[in-house]
Amino acid sequence: MRYCVWPNNNIPYRCGDRSGWKFAYNSMLSTYSLTSPPNVPAQLMMNPVTGLFTIALADGT
Repeated sequence: MRYCVWPNNNIPYRCGDRSGWKFAYNSMLSTYSLTSPPNVPAQLMMNPVTGLFTIALADGT
């Protein structure tokens, strides 16, 4: 996964087909939610031990 955390806690993600997704950090819930594209139910999760990120889709993939 290619990512870069921007100062405003947004994480852009480049998909293999060159499209892009953007995740925004919610400091109250300590979660990253997909903000763009709005019609994809996905969440970005960070493992606090390893610092690695995982994208979880609503269908479990």
